[in-house]
Amino acid sequence: MLRNGSSGDEVRQLQDDLALLGFDPGPIDGAFGPKTAAAVIAFQESIDALGADGIVGPKTAAALERRVAPKRTAQRLAGGKADDAGGDETASSGEASTTPM
Repeated sequence: MLRNGSSGDEVRQLQDDLALLGFDPGPIDGAFGPKTAAAVIAFQESIDALGADGIVGPKTAAALERRVAPKRTAQRLAGGKADDAGGDETASSGEASTTPM
């Protein structure tokens, strides 16, 4: 269970996951402080089945993992860059080339 005052690698991963999902946890520093707590609460509020208490217990952790896993996969496939635009990866490569005949 992670909560305000927790610290370490698990908190750093939590912060990274929250940021990947668009919830600003403040600096990714492994310290669970007020900004990380606010990001956890915002995430919890975005999920109907979760109570928003700012504590990352089993239900919050599972919901977070379900939402972040596809983004991590997309990030790896894109060479380590997150596609925060939410668009189709090929759409950003530009228009198809047309050559006049």
